[in-house]
Amino acid sequence: MHRNRIADLRLRGNTRPLPVRVYWPSQPTSDPAPLLVFCMAGTGAEASCRRLSSAAGVVVLAVDGGSADGTIVLEWAADHAAELGSDPRRLLVAGEDEGATVAATVALDVAEQGWPMLTRQVLINPGPISRPVVAGIAPATVVSVEGEPRQPGLPGQPGQYATRLRLAGIRVDELHCSVDDLATGRVIATLGPALGRVLGRALANSADESTRPGTSFS
Repeated sequence: MHRNRIADLRLRGNTRPLPVRVYWPSQPTSDPAPLLVFCMAGTGAEASCRRLSSAAGVVVLAVDGGSADGTIVLEWAADHAAELGSDPRRLLVAGEDEGATVAATVALDVAEQGWPMLTRQVLINPGPISRPVVAGIAPATVVSVEGEPRQPGLPGQPGQYATRLRLAGIRVDELHCSVDDLATGRVIATLGPALGRVLGRALANSADESTRPGTSFS
């Protein structure tokens, strides 16, 4: 069984060093891999980072911090992608639970400042996101986890943010799963190959990727 190659980095943050862990796919390819910044990657997210790196064929930069830290790491990733053997044209931000809310905020921040250009934001069970949607924000993959202790209709429901993005003209793909699916890794097993297909199309025709109709998980 192949395991991910990993390395630990320390980047310069605004007020402190930012520890970042890098995961490379267990099966490297001849082409530079997409690069994904995974937000709020504490100890519980390590398995998700490993699985996502291998299942989607992406290099993962895991950072445990808020949106300002995530944005710093994303900007660094865009500048240093080649050093990691990855492709700056296929740059993603992702997170799970609270980290998904951070990732969504990072996507909004970089859309407002106009750089770096994101290929996709991947939000696994995000919480409340109250900021207005920004024109030009990256297409989204939103994973909704059924069975979480959330009351239907509350602003924190993942599907409600997906709806807000669609109403703003942003392309959104949705994946619905159960708590058991998330705990056992079946979500990543489905999500990874689907992202791989999307990213393959982005490489083949990156200029058209941001305007083409949405891709469903089927």
